[in-house]
Amino acid sequence: MNVEYINPFINATLNVITTMAGINPVLGRPHAKRSTSVQGDISGIIGLDGHGIKGVCVVSFEIPCICYILSKILGEKIVPGQDMNDGVGEITNMISGGAKAELSQKGFFFDVAVPTVVEGNNYSIGHMTASPIIVLPFKIDAGEFYIEASVSKIEEDFAKDVQPEVKPAAGMLTVTEFAKKAGMAPVKVKSFLKNNFITGKKVSDKQWHIPVAELSKFSGKGRGAKSTAVKQQILVTKEMLNDAFSLKEFAAKTSMKQTKVKSFIKSGFLSGFQDSSGNWFIKKNEVEKIRNRSRSNR
Repeated sequence: MNVEYINPFINATLNVITTMAGINPVLGRPHAKRSTSVQGDISGIIGLDGHGIKGVCVVSFEIPCICYILSKILGEKIVPGQDMNDGVGEITNMISGGAKAELSQKGFFFDVAVPTVVEGNNYSIGHMTASPIIVLPFKIDAGEFYIEASVSKIEEDFAKDVQPEVKPAAGMLTVTEFAKKAGMAPVKVKSFLKNNFITGKKVSDKQWHIPVAELSKFSGKGRGAKSTAVKQQILVTKEMLNDAFSLKEFAAKTSMKQTKVKSFIKSGFLSGFQDSSGNWFIKKNEVEKIRNRSRSNR
């Protein structure tokens, strides 16, 4: 497997575990395997199926290891036997999301689905490609966890269209035009066409025409609607502001850098919102979450 597919998963793993748990995992020697059996006791699984890429990402933990990580994140002791599925799923989701962001810069795009969590001994994970499974072992004081990724490139998604551009009929848009109006990258529009979230007419091997009416799917709470997210952010009430600290205030009260506070908001660890000017606010009761986390890291 090409290293350009693996490095994003390494970077995302180090960022998520370091930022969320205050732990610095040590990466062991990556290796390839053909066996689909998983080394850890509990695993989060996400399928990667989108534009230019397909495969599976598995984040697998030894029980003592995940207990330690979740204890650091949540600020309370987690012991074997407690329900850890939500925590494993959320960590898997954040790692996949971080890898997705980096891969998208290389022209690959996929939706991050809800992870499937599996716990037990001697279980196997099905993989969508014939590519070798790359295992990335990470070690912390409490044990080991593993990222297993089997990813391959969909070459036809990058093939150039040698046919002349076909002009769309009235009421139709090219992929580029649709992407501009919807506020997203053309590669994302192609992914939505591929998974049938939006419908269109294929007019050549690589060209699609999309009805203007399909834009309505991005005017509400639909997937990928950037403009909607902005509208949701500015609907801020006085009550919300009274019950929140500004980003600067929150950073001062928790002795954190503002950039780190933002990363916690982005990851979902902290609950925050933006006003019409783009200023961040964080709920006052979230301060205790950071204090608990700091006490557990001592």
